[in-house]
Amino acid sequence: MKNNNLLYILFIVFLTVFTFACSTDDDENDGEMVNPIENTLMPITDWHATENDIKEKQSSDFILSSSYNNVYFYEHSSDDNITISYMFGNDKTLTASCVTIEKDNDTDKKLSRLLIGFNKLGTKDEANIFYNKKKGIVAMLTETPDGDGHQYCSLCFAPYVPSDDDDDENQEYVDLCLSVKWGKCNIGANSPEDTGLYFAWSEIKSKSEYWRENYSYCNNRANKYIFNYTNPLSEISGTKYDVATVKKGQGWRIPTYDEALELIYNCNWELEVINGVRGAKVTGPNGKSIFIPETYCKKQAKKPSGMTKIWLSESPSKSDEEAYAINMSKSRFTEPELVLEWKAWGLNIRAVKD
Repeated sequence: MKNNNLLYILFIVFLTVFTFACSTDDDENDGEMVNPIENTLMPITDWHATENDIKEKQSSDFILSSSYNNVYFYEHSSDDNITISYMFGNDKTLTASCVTIEKDNDTDKKLSRLLIGFNKLGTKDEANIFYNKKKGIVAMLTETPDGDGHQYCSLCFAPYVPSDDDDDENQEYVDLCLSVKWGKCNIGANSPEDTGLYFAWSEIKSKSEYWRENYSYCNNRANKYIFNYTNPLSEISGTKYDVATVKKGQGWRIPTYDEALELIYNCNWELEVINGVRGAKVTGPNGKSIFIPETYCKKQAKKPSGMTKIWLSESPSKSDEEAYAINMSKSRFTEPELVLEWKAWGLNIRAVKD
C-alpha cells in the first residue's frame, strides 16, 4: 500500500479517539496471542521496542520502505498490497502497530487469525474493537478506502491504559452521583441497548434453559415433588457466586437491595428508545444517565417474555426459592419496583462498581 499518509491518519485516529465498548460476557479467550514468528502478518506488539528493535525483529518478508513523521512502513517483499507499520512515541518506543491489506475474499480470514486470544468489545465509528485482557492490548479492525478506489482492511494494535477520569467516556460505568457507579451495559452486552446474557440467581454461567430442574442450587432428592433450595449464601454481592465479580473482576458486583432503592428513588426514570429498543433512561442527580433496555425474563426453554427484571444480590434466606430483582412492567416502564423473583429463572444483570 503506497498511501502512507492514509495509514498515518489511521494511527492518529486510533490513538486519540479510541473508546472501547462495553465488555463482553466472557474473558475465556484472553491469553496468548499470535506470534509474529508464526504468522508474518502479525505486527510486533512489544511496547518497549525501539526503532532498531523493530528493524531486527520484523520478518524478512517485509522491507522498510519509508517513514512518515514518527511512523515506519514495511512493505511486503512480494506483495505491494500488504503493509506493516509502526508508530513511535516521544520516548522512541513503540506506541502502536498495524497491518494493512487490500481487501479480497481471503482478507477477513487472514486478519481473524491475528485476533486469537482477543475478545470483541464492541464497535467504534464502524470499526470493530477487540481486547486481550491478559496482555493489556486493544485492537481495532477497520475498512478504509484510498483515493484510487481501492478498499483496505487495517488491524491496529496499541497498549490499553485505563483512564483515571471518572468522566472519561472510556469507562465501562457511569457515575450518577450515587453511592456506587452503575455499568453502562448489561453483563454480556456490547452496547447499552443490547440484551446481554441471562443468568439464574447466584449462577455464573448463562444457559439455554431456565427451570428448577437444572438450577445448580435446587434438588428434589428426598421427594420428587418437593424441591429444596440450598444456596450457600443469601447475600452474594462480591463473592464467587456473583457473576459480575467473576466476569468483570474485583470492584464489580451485582447491586444490593439498598443500592437498587437508591437508583429507583434518587434518579429520574423516563422512557427512551435507542436504535429501535425501548427502555428506561435513568438520570442521576448530576444529570448523567444510563439506559436499561426492555429485555423480559427467560423461563424454561421459552423465548424471553413478561416483565423486564434485573437481579439484585440478596435473597430472604439461603433456602428461599426467591431473590430480589428490579422489576419494570411494559405499561409502567418508568415506575420500577423491587420484587421477589424465582431464583431458577433467567434474568439480566447490570453490574455496579465501588
